[in-house]
Amino acid sequence: MYRINTHRAGVKKHYLTIENVNDGKSETFCYYEKETQTVNRTSLIFIHGFSSDKNTWLNTIKNIPHNFHCIAIDMPGHGETVGFSLEDLKADRVIDKLKLFFDVLGLTRPMCLIGTSMGGSIVAMFAAKYPSYVKMICLLAPVPPGGYCETDAIRQIRSGMYDIILPRTHEQFYTTADTFAMKKIHCRHLLASQYLKTKLSTIDQHKK
Repeated sequence: MYRINTHRAGVKKHYLTIENVNDGKSETFCYYEKETQTVNRTSLIFIHGFSSDKNTWLNTIKNIPHNFHCIAIDMPGHGETVGFSLEDLKADRVIDKLKLFFDVLGLTRPMCLIGTSMGGSIVAMFAAKYPSYVKMICLLAPVPPGGYCETDAIRQIRSGMYDIILPRTHEQFYTTADTFAMKKIHCRHLLASQYLKTKLSTIDQHKK
């Protein structure tokens, strides 16, 4: 399914490994890219929300003309981006890591940053701290830092019950879908299996 969606979106998957100058350990970003940066087109950077990943944006990117440069990133602690410490998952550190990602890729011309939920907050804070990198921002239902409701799901996460956001079994997957979806999701067993197969390779890394 992911291969079909990436093909339709016209993206290619890349990995960018950066050595942490403080401890010498490697940190690896995983991202999708469509086309390349050009001087006459603003690059579009897509930042997903909490407990999501770069695949969130595939249906959006497939509808963007092919002459636009698009990048969808797995943020630290999510998807196939690995190697980051617990401290690196704090908002201010995430913003600095995002800037480092842009610097290493040579993306220093003003960009359009698009973020949803937690990603919207990251985009807004990044624009405030590094305005020279930003031409425009698009915030989709951004979550203000610290400004959320203490729901049952959040209380479960705080108590260490991470299966609600990092499901390992089909039963847990369906519970997660019912918890966070606004409408009932009828998901075939095969699709759930493919999702779990993709996620299980990095789930232990993210639970840390």
